[in-house]
Amino acid sequence: MQNLAPIALFTFNRLAQTRQTIEALAMNEWAQSSILYIFSDGAKVDASEEKRQQIQAVRRFLNEEIKNSRQFGEVIIIERGENWGLSKSIIEGVTEIVNQYGSVIVLEDDVVTSPYFLKFMNESLAFYKDKNEVLSIGACNYFANDSETTSTIFTAVPDCYGWATWADRWVLFEKDGNKLLNEIETRDLMHRFNLEGAYNFEKMLKNQIVGKVSSWAVRWLAISVLNNKLNLYPNPSLSNHIAGEGATHAAETIKPPLAQLPIEIKTIPLSIDTIVHEKMRKAYSKQLSFMTKLKKKWAELIS
Repeated sequence: MQNLAPIALFTFNRLAQTRQTIEALAMNEWAQSSILYIFSDGAKVDASEEKRQQIQAVRRFLNEEIKNSRQFGEVIIIERGENWGLSKSIIEGVTEIVNQYGSVIVLEDDVVTSPYFLKFMNESLAFYKDKNEVLSIGACNYFANDSETTSTIFTAVPDCYGWATWADRWVLFEKDGNKLLNEIETRDLMHRFNLEGAYNFEKMLKNQIVGKVSSWAVRWLAISVLNNKLNLYPNPSLSNHIAGEGATHAAETIKPPLAQLPIEIKTIPLSIDTIVHEKMRKAYSKQLSFMTKLKKKWAELIS
C-alpha cells in the first residue's frame, strides 16, 4: 500500500454529527492505516454554559472513544483553548499538516463518507501528484452523478465537503480576500469567478473581506480561478453533507447518492468538460434561486 495522506478533521460542538462523521470514516478500508488529526475548536468568549458543555461532550467522546481505539492507525487530538472559528481553524490546520506530510485529506464534522472515500483520495493524490494543473481532489458530487458522466471529472470549483490537496498547491492559498478581489477585477475574471452568472461569488468574497462572513472556501475558489486550476471529482459522490441542528455555515443538506463500489481513476483530459460545467452551473443556479426565495445566506456550497 502507498504512503497514505494524513486526515485532518475539524470539530466544534456537535456530538451527533461528529460521531456520524467518524463512524463513517472508520468504515473505510484504509482507515486503520491512516493518521487522523482532530482539531477541536474552543468556546467563544460569550458562549453559554450549554455551548461549553457541548464542546466538552465532543472532547470526551474523542478522548474516551476514539483516541485509543483501533479504528485508525493513530489519532492525534488538538484542543484549542479559545475559539478560532472554522475558517481560521481550517487554514491554519491544513497548512500545518500539509507542510509536514506533503498532502492532506480534509473533513469537517458534518460530512459522512463512502467506505471508498480514503481509497479514492489517496489514489487520486498519487495519480495527480505531478500534475500541477490539478489544485484539489473533491468528494461531494451533487451536480453530475449520472450514468452519462465518466467516473472522474474536472471542474473549476474546489470542494469543501471532503477534499484533499498537496503542499505545492496549498501554498497558493491567499488569506487576503481584498487582494484576490483586486486581481480578479484587474484580470477581468469576475464573470468566470461567478460561474458565468450562475452564482454571485463576488458578493460572497466582498462579504468575507468586510467580515460579514468567514469563508476560507471562497478564497480557495478565487485561487482556482486566478491560477486556471482544475479540481477532480468522483462519480458517484463519495461524501454527503449532514448539517443538521447547530450548523453555523449550512442551512440545507446536500445528499447525493454515495458510491457503493470503488471508483476507478482513469486518465482523462486535463480540462473541464463543457457538459459537466453546465451541469454544475445549473446546480448552483438552483441553489441561488432556492436561497433567494427563502432569504437565507449562501452557505450550502461554500463553508
